[in-house]
Amino acid sequence: MVKICGKEVGPVGYGMHTLTRRGFALEVEEGISILKATFDAGYRFWNGGMHYGTPEYNSLHLLNAYFTKYPEDADAVVISIKGAWDSTAFIPYCTPEGLMDSVETCLRILDGKKKIDIFEPTRLDKQIPIEAVVEVLGALAQSGDIGGVGLTEVNHETIKRAHAVYPIAAVEIELSLFSTEVLTNGIVKTCNELGIPVVAYAPFARGWLTGGLKSRGQLKEGDWRLKLARFNDEVWQANQAVVDALMKITERKGCGINELALAWVVKTGALPIPGSGRKEGIKANMEAAQLKLTDEDCEAIDEVLRHVKVHGERYGGSDQKFLDG
Repeated sequence: MVKICGKEVGPVGYGMHTLTRRGFALEVEEGISILKATFDAGYRFWNGGMHYGTPEYNSLHLLNAYFTKYPEDADAVVISIKGAWDSTAFIPYCTPEGLMDSVETCLRILDGKKKIDIFEPTRLDKQIPIEAVVEVLGALAQSGDIGGVGLTEVNHETIKRAHAVYPIAAVEIELSLFSTEVLTNGIVKTCNELGIPVVAYAPFARGWLTGGLKSRGQLKEGDWRLKLARFNDEVWQANQAVVDALMKITERKGCGINELALAWVVKTGALPIPGSGRKEGIKANMEAAQLKLTDEDCEAIDEVLRHVKVHGERYGGSDQKFLDG
């Protein structure tokens, strides 16, 4: 059981990006209904973002609506919000003014319905030292404007430097059977040594490990995955081979590849935060996170990952420059 901000948040958290994303947003009442389903299923960590949608409707607006309707749920849920990102220019703004403005905007939208348990810069501005960023956010935590400071997409040295300024509440990183680098590059090791919870986004590798993605043609126009290197036509078959190899393990174990993928992330000690806009998916993810993998299962998975390689960068293109690698 993972504990964040002093609260046990369960084996799996919830990524809110599917609910309000630009061009694909659910209606407010439907979004509220989905969040209620996650609460009733036992999810106690919700991860949202100012850039999950538009300035007029994003995670913060939906959270306001939810906790207006269900104020009794507010203290039971740990909310982590990513901000300090210019959604027009697609660049981080982690200056002291930018950070404070971002937090103030979040607080204004939430309107006292729920506190921000963790605030994390969406990406770091490499021109601004991490110490300066955490100093500002740490002061906001001490004043009570936010509950704690989070980081995302940072390397292990950045984590150490940040934690030396102010205790880091959680580190959000990409971790899945398609993205295992953080297990060997010092990030997870550093977090474990410092007692920082690891939050794992994209545990299904953005659809590769759900069992439902069979061809690139399934991705609708406007789906941002069409811009990602791992979804290019040139590498599609190579990455499908990874899925096929993992499917042989699921056949022996009698589970779905989505169950195997999520249970593997849980096994690493991280808190996966899959997103789903379907109540059936929310229930299935909670059940999958409780699947137990044996040593034999893990050895079989390791064997696949050693011999069948994932092709393509995690992001690539203009987004790659914002990774702290």
